[in-house]
Amino acid sequence: MNNEKKQQHPFYGLGIGLSFALIMIAFGLMIWLASLADSVNCDCDTTPTEQTLIETSVEGTQMTVEEEWRDDVIEEVNRFRNRYQHDALEMNKDLNESAQAKAEALEEVGVFGHTLPDGTPFTAFFEDAEHYRARLGENLACGFAHPEATVLAWFYSKTHKRVMMSDDFDAVGVGVAPFIYKEGPREGKKCGLTVVLHLSGGKTYSYKATFYVPTYNDDVK
Repeated sequence: MNNEKKQQHPFYGLGIGLSFALIMIAFGLMIWLASLADSVNCDCDTTPTEQTLIETSVEGTQMTVEEEWRDDVIEEVNRFRNRYQHDALEMNKDLNESAQAKAEALEEVGVFGHTLPDGTPFTAFFEDAEHYRARLGENLACGFAHPEATVLAWFYSKTHKRVMMSDDFDAVGVGVAPFIYKEGPREGKKCGLTVVLHLSGGKTYSYKATFYVPTYNDDVK
């Protein structure tokens, strides 16, 4: 009787196998979606430092981790912009300087935010780099394992996406520095690399800029 039943269902074993495979795929998707959360912290103890060098394929030259992250972040931002019919941003030397100065300032104070604890606004770093334009923007991120994850987190954060994808900007710069919290409940905790994205657009002025930043509590970290 049992043999007859098995003969009537030749795909019985195959069905069980497919069900198991679908369960594993669903489990994998849940893990992947969880990694896209806007607030992700990294407890990595292997944070790259400014002295770490990575070999490149350009005639044996070398790039620091910061330089490689800068190039990859800008490339990834422009990939998203192109996908959604926005003009690509042009890398700007002044913005690289302002973003790097902000990243190093965050590293020094150990507090993550658009405004430093002493009240210094993010726009001060544009001014220090002598970059004056009508529209200025900043995104921050901390604790992501690679540039692609950083930009993906910005894309899935409504306010960061608005800054990153805005047609009001045509120039971009990136700064990168290690970060360890020095205050608050996370004091002493490593957060991998801090990534600062600076954007600008519009006419050149020496005053009266329009500022674009995500909301205070929406930093990607």
